[in-house]
Amino acid sequence: MDQQAGLFKDDILRGVSLSVKNLQHQNADSIAIHPKKVFEITKHNPHFRNLLNYLDMAFSFGLKDSKKGYWPLVKKVVHSSVLEIIEKHPVVSTELHKGYIWLYLTFVENSMDSYLRMILVEKKQVKNFYKNFSILRDEEV
Repeated sequence: MDQQAGLFKDDILRGVSLSVKNLQHQNADSIAIHPKKVFEITKHNPHFRNLLNYLDMAFSFGLKDSKKGYWPLVKKVVHSSVLEIIEKHPVVSTELHKGYIWLYLTFVENSMDSYLRMILVEKKQVKNFYKNFSILRDEEV
């Protein structure tokens, strides 16, 4: 793998990690200030937005066809109800935006881990969509 690609991959993974840590700290601070109030993450939360952006980069990194994004792969495993929501979304028209909306919805429905497992099990599909150095093909990640 190209050294620059490796550095970029490391930066993306650090960004994901930092975004999660920031959300955890924000939750801890919220509990300390308001112990009985449930901490809610909204779409306006900057740490959540950063997490979505870094995950978008992680899913996009190493794609063979970056113009379509990761949506063509994701829609092979996405639940039909989610597929319908995204395909019929009045504002979202490009494959790139559909992938980003899917990321957001996975957090709303708390299903990112399930989808990630389903995608990674499909090694042949992942290989068809991603180059060797991609994050989704990295055995160590």
